Amino acid sequence: RFLSSSSVMGKKKANERGSGDHLGSRKEGGGGGGVGDAAAEAEQLAEEQKIARAVKSGGVRTTNAALQNRLNLLVELAKRNDIKGFVRVFVPHDLTEEDTAYYAGELEGDSERWKLLGDEIALLADGGEVFEIVGDQR
Repeated sequence: RFLSSSSVMGKKKANERGSGDHLGSRKEGGGGGGVGDAAAEAEQLAEEQKIARAVKSGGVRTTNAALQNRLNLLVELAKRNDIKGFVRVFVPHDLTEEDTAYYAGELEGDSERWKLLGDEIALLADGGEVFEIVGDQR
């Protein structure tokens, strides 16, 4: 599972954090939440700092060369607008031919969905906005 800055950043809206609460700020004085709120805020700050470090350093790419090659191939197929070729590489190999054709047809009929999928794969392949890869990379 790839986690990117676009999928995590901004979990809390500014108005949900409280006034003046942003990266690096400290609340002074009394009032406000209890220990649980402080722990949640500290966790959120640590998560945001981790994302910022990863993105600043250029993000994270997979360490599995075969997976990276597959991502690069998917990006190239998306650039060529080869939906059927993309789907053959993208779907699980045990998917029936009928289901594979159905999925390709769904993408052919929805240009916005196809563009978004291609863009997301390109982001993953590039790694620039990926800050963590969880699980095995097979």
